[in-house]
Amino acid sequence: PFTAGATTNMSGAITGNLEISGELTNPDINGSLVFHKGKLRVSYLNNPLEIDQQELRFTNRKLLLNQFSFTDTTGGKAIMDGAIRLENLLNPGFDLGVDARNFLVLGPKSSEEQMIWGPARVNSTIAIKGDLSLPKVDMQLKLVDKSAIGFVVPDEEPGIANREGVIEFVNRQNPPDSTLLIQTVKKKSAATQFSGIEFSGDIELTPASTLTIVID
Repeated sequence: PFTAGATTNMSGAITGNLEISGELTNPDINGSLVFHKGKLRVSYLNNPLEIDQQELRFTNRKLLLNQFSFTDTTGGKAIMDGAIRLENLLNPGFDLGVDARNFLVLGPKSSEEQMIWGPARVNSTIAIKGDLSLPKVDMQLKLVDKSAIGFVVPDEEPGIANREGVIEFVNRQNPPDSTLLIQTVKKKSAATQFSGIEFSGDIELTPASTLTIVID
C-alpha cells in the first residue's frame, strides 16, 4: 500500500537511526538507514531486485548514496552514486550517477496490459541532474546480446506522430488518478510543476538483440 502498486513482492528489513529537527515543512534530517536482504519487484518493469547491506545516509539536507547497489536475480548489478538535495522536499535536486553491468532492466511480459517488456539486459552509464520539476538525464546504454525489448504505442493518443524523439510509457494497471492531478495543478503554491524530462544520450542495439514496437 505504501508504493501504490509501483512495487510488489517486497520483503526484508531496514535498520538505522534518524534525527529530525526544524519545521515540518522544511525538516533537517540526519542519520542513516540500512537495507538487509531486501527484495522487491518493480511492477511496470517486472524485474525482481535485491538490496542487501546498502546504506542511505542523510546529512546537511542531502540524501547520500555511496555505491548503493541493486542486484537482479542472476547477479547483474546497477550501482548508484551521488546525492539527492533535500533543501526543498517538494522539489528535490539530483546529482546522481548510475553504472549498470549486465543488469536486467526489463523482465519478460507478464500480462497483456503491460506497456513495455523484455527480457532485456543492459550495460549503461547514466548521469541524472536537475530537479524533480525537470530532471536532466544523460545516458549511454547498450543492450546485451540476446536482449529483447517490446513496447506498445497507443495510436489513439493525440499528436503522437508529431512527438519526434519522445516516448511516453503509461502503466495501464496503475494509471494516475486524474482528479488528483487536477487538484495538484490548482494548488500551484503548494506543489512543484513537473514539466518533463530533458534527455540526451545514445542507445545501442546489437545484431543479437531485438526491438519491437506495437501500434495498439
